Amino acid sequence: MYKATVCLPRNEGMSHEEYREYYENEHAPVVDDLPGVRRYTLMFVEEDDAPYDSVAEMWFDDREAYDRAMESDVMAELVADVDNFGRFEEVLFVSGEESVLIEESAPVQ
Repeated sequence: MYKATVCLPRNEGMSHEEYREYYENEHAPVVDDLPGVRRYTLMFVEEDDAPYDSVAEMWFDDREAYDRAMESDVMAELVADVDNFGRFEEVLFVSGEESVLIEESAPVQ
């Protein structure tokens, strides 16, 4: 699987609650239209002093599927929307082939 990770800080003056509400209800649903995306997760950071307020992860079958998604009109729409809730100039965006080291493990007793 090929994976993209996006770490984003919220806009100045926007509360954590406003950020989360916009991200979950306005921005994230558009990802469902992104071609080739197989899985999408979103985590909101709880630490107040963290450099980012959220971490989004998207999985694709391979690099070619990822490239098609990045070049799509849907991705252009997602990128254009970021300024409504986040600081795009400070985003951390990384991608690469994922290596699964632990698929599932038993709960710790």
